[in-house]
Amino acid sequence: MKDLFEIIDDSQKLDDRFRMLTSTSYLSAAKGEINRIYNSWDGFDKDFANQFQTTNYESRLWELYIYEFLRSHKFKIDKSQEERPDFKITNGKESVFIECVTSNARYGDRSDKMLNSLNPELGVDFTTRIGSALFSKLSKNYHELNWVKGKSLIFAIQPFHNTESFNMNVYSVVKYLYGYEILRENDDIQGFKTSFNKVANHKKDEQGILKEMPSFFDLPKSEYVSGIIFTNSATMGKFSRMGFQNGLDNGETIDIIYSGVGYDEKRTDNKPANFVHSIKDKPFDNYNYGVTFFHNPKAKFPVKDDLFFCTQCKLLNEEVFWKRMSFYPYNGKNFRVVKTNKNKSASS
Repeated sequence: MKDLFEIIDDSQKLDDRFRMLTSTSYLSAAKGEINRIYNSWDGFDKDFANQFQTTNYESRLWELYIYEFLRSHKFKIDKSQEERPDFKITNGKESVFIECVTSNARYGDRSDKMLNSLNPELGVDFTTRIGSALFSKLSKNYHELNWVKGKSLIFAIQPFHNTESFNMNVYSVVKYLYGYEILRENDDIQGFKTSFNKVANHKKDEQGILKEMPSFFDLPKSEYVSGIIFTNSATMGKFSRMGFQNGLDNGETIDIIYSGVGYDEKRTDNKPANFVHSIKDKPFDNYNYGVTFFHNPKAKFPVKDDLFFCTQCKLLNEEVFWKRMSFYPYNGKNFRVVKTNKNKSASS
């Protein structure tokens, strides 16, 4: 078994978050889970471990998450030619290419070590960063590669540009990708009513000045992107829960209580619902929860609605339609119950 945490080159500066993950005992379940995923496929490139430890921690962590998400679907997963895009998946006779994308902080800055803020991010800052990341990938013209031509191409994005980006709800992504804002208002008769307004997206330039920007699916050549996979779940909290479920904790954790807010179709108002789950009593979590696939309404090579087992989103006749999974978290926190002289809890 390869150890992703065995230092490859001790002459290089290690990423601070990698150091913390390696040395912090309460992250033992996350560390074990990350190592398990890394060893479950021999297709990760030869520089993967070194980059995870030093210069590309976020991107490599995201690739691990996406690989495990794809593996849960029983796809045949291969490396693409020349290792770009990142993954080639085959479902029957259909091949689809996946390129992983992360939105990163400006000027080489890095997000906080534990990504544990509860504060919301300004919508324009979020749009600026994910818009820049997706546009950069679109500009690489993957659709022109001989092995990608005529096939479906999907970008999978996770925000890593600051701690607040992990708390942005999925409706900000709807607004950027489709250029529609979803408004839900309380209604005495219907409980609530939903309307869809065509809106302009904006970004900040290098001087911080607001400028209008096109929606992603309105960009030239975006028709070659069949859709966007989005989640803000590639966190230590997720890897810790999954590692605990898989028995990869160091033994000091008695339980993980996962609490937060999410969508509840049973509510008669437009407010999110609270949830609280004991992972020990009900090991329910997986890599599909919290993931949304946004179909491109203008795609040259669309994919089937049931290709991915996750929440689906479509724009049809100027209305946004959802097919949500039974559990759809917006954000949450872990509270660990640990073995000490007196049991106590810790959040992560």
